[in-house]
Order: sequence, then structure tokens, then C-alpha cells
Amino acid sequence: MADPMTPAERLTLVKDHAVDAWYEFAHERAHKARIPSWRQGTAPDGSPRLTCEVVGPDAARVLHLFASVGPLVYWQGGGGDTKPTYDYQAGRTAVVWRRQGVWVELWVPDTPAKPSQPARSPHGPATATTGGKRLVPRPRPSGRLPFGRRPKTPKETTR
Repeated sequence: MADPMTPAERLTLVKDHAVDAWYEFAHERAHKARIPSWRQGTAPDGSPRLTCEVVGPDAARVLHLFASVGPLVYWQGGGGDTKPTYDYQAGRTAVVWRRQGVWVELWVPDTPAKPSQPARSPHGPATATTGGKRLVPRPRPSGRLPFGRRPKTPKETTR
């Protein structure tokens, strides 16, 4: 039996389903990441493909949540349909699934990791040295503690 939908109708239907699933998920969880601009293309296997970059605050985390607990995870598809999976390429991370013969890809660019801040000591700022000379002095014990912690007398070692 011939498929009554044209390829353009199928693309529109699949795109509308993806957009509805995304905005339902984002609205329920109060996320502000958006999927504003879609592009059409052809996947390596020759089937149609829709792709869109996720933009907005914390887009990578929101995309991860969408793939793991979003409405598409529980969707039961027909033959050839797949649930969302991760696809890692150079420069971007994508969530990819297939619906009614159309590949859908939501992606975020990989951002370089932020440089970590040096750990702060609970006893004051970290010290830096330049050529053996300390830039920040070590803290000294206060004057109100006249005695050390250990007695100054030697231990008896006789048996």
C-alpha cells in the first residue's frame, strides 16, 4: 500500500512532533533553552534529516535531560523508528532519533572546559612564590597561646 503522505508533509509532521515534545518538556521543567532554527538535509543513509541547534542558558544540560527523561523516551514508535541516543562529533554533541523515516538531530556546540579556580585554603589565601621569595606570608600563631602543644621534656625510654 502506498504512503498517502508526501515527503514535505512527513518532514512537517516530524518537525512539529519534535517541537511539541521539546516545548512540552521545557515548559514542565521551566527551562529557557530554545530550538529556533531548523535545517533540512539528507542523512548519510539517504533518508531525510532535520537538524537544529539548542540555544539558551544551560543548553547542554537541558539537552541531556531531554534525551534521558523527555517525552520521546517513552514513545513507542513504528518500524524503523528509534528512541533518542547521543551522537558525539568533533565540536558538538547531539541527540538523534528517527521518526517515520526522518532523522531528527538536536545539538549543542562543545564548549571548552572552564579553567578551574585554585582551591582556597581555610587558613587564608594561597601563597605564590617567585624565585624562592614568598609573595604572601604564612599565618603565624597568635600571641595568646604561650605554650606549644607538646611538652618540651624528653620522654622516658627506660624499661
